[in-house]
Amino acid sequence: MKEQIIYTGTAYGRRVLIKHLISEFLPVGLAPSISDGWYCGYVECLPDDWYYNAHEEEAELDFDVYGGVTWEGMIPNIPEINNFYALGFDTNHFPGRSWTISELRSECTKLSRQLWETDGKRLKGQSF
Repeated sequence: MKEQIIYTGTAYGRRVLIKHLISEFLPVGLAPSISDGWYCGYVECLPDDWYYNAHEEEAELDFDVYGGVTWEGMIPNIPEINNFYALGFDTNHFPGRSWTISELRSECTKLSRQLWETDGKRLKGQSF
């Protein structure tokens, strides 16, 4: 598996990372959008967030992001930015489609905003 970081930044005070993944062993006949690989977007969970060290299943139910939350855990081995705990999503869902960096950044911002809003409601004692 080849991985390439295509974006790092912040949204709503949280680090954001987008990777492009390409499998070196793809079956013949896949749609071009899938055979070109897929993307994974990650948004940092802060240590005092409700979802820090949560279970992926809980986050998947609570957040609206493309394909649902498919990652929960540490993002290791990224020298440019120190390791961080994140929720993430991927674009490896049928039917495949093409993604622009702008669309991926927007999806990360959407997840980041939801994390920020959910944590704010929890701190204020509101239901969510």
